[in-house]
Amino acid sequence: MVEKCGRWGFYLCLLFLLYSAVHICIAEWRILPPVWVMLTGSVGIFLLGAVGFRARNLLTITRGLFTIFISFFLIIVFAFLVWIMPEANKTLKTTESPDGTHEVNVYLRNGGATTSFFVIGEKEGPLWFSKTIYSEEGTDEADVTWKNEDTLLINGTRIQLGKG
Repeated sequence: MVEKCGRWGFYLCLLFLLYSAVHICIAEWRILPPVWVMLTGSVGIFLLGAVGFRARNLLTITRGLFTIFISFFLIIVFAFLVWIMPEANKTLKTTESPDGTHEVNVYLRNGGATTSFFVIGEKEGPLWFSKTIYSEEGTDEADVTWKNEDTLLINGTRIQLGKG
């Protein structure tokens, strides 16, 4: 039982690392679940690693140490994001296409000390997936109008949503 907990914790830890790395590489679609889900999962992985660390085999102990250290790092990162992210985006507008097939959220994002404010438009997908369809730096407002079911204007920029 102890060894199974350690093994599951290790595999889940690798999955979370891989999932986070893929999210960094694919900038167009956001595929990570909400940060609080990742934080909860990281805490669970930490607990599985701690239980698995009690085994007596050298491989199991090494795997448990790896799991504990990586999951602790993930907990710190995701906890930081839980407290920072709500302040990073301010919702300017949420709009739905005339036929109800597309939902677009427009956010004002603070670039921090080195950049100005910018506006981001994201198309909502299934589950927690979303796709960035619009980005404009140096502005803090957004004028959003629908031309038809698949065409959207944000600050004069025409966006064809179509199927993707």
